[in-house]
Amino acid sequence: MLVDDVVRQAARSPQAGARYTVPGEFLRERGEPGAVTALELAARASRWGS
Repeated sequence: MLVDDVVRQAARSPQAGARYTVPGEFLRERGEPGAVTALELAARASRWGS
C-alpha cells in the first residue's frame, strides 16, 4: 500500500518524517501497531458508503 511505503520512508530520518508534512503526519498517525491514518479511514468510508 502506498501509505505503508510513505511511512517506511518517513521513519528513515527526521527530515523525511518532519512534523506537519504528509509523510510525518502519516508516521505519527501510524505510531501504534495496527493504527490507520485519517486518510485511510476516509478512503474506506467513501468506498463503503457508496
